Amino acid sequence: MIRAVKISLLALGATSIAQLVIVVISGSVALLADTIHNFSDALTAIPLWIAFALGTRAATRRYTYGYGPSRRPEPGCS
Repeated sequence: MIRAVKISLLALGATSIAQLVIVVISGSVALLADTIHNFSDALTAIPLWIAFALGTRAATRRYTYGYGPSRRPEPGCS
């Protein structure tokens, strides 16, 4: 699952950068809005990545069953 999040982050980031280059060349405001939207989509992958990484941690003295999967990993970020 973490691999899918990494691929998503890279793909959305690359798309945002490519769109930004085209926005600078063309001056399209509509494409700028879509670029900002794609960039924000890419940013939502970061807390998701952190949540999945924490969910794979082993059990500790405090969390005797481990951290477990996160049902909604980015509360307050959406």
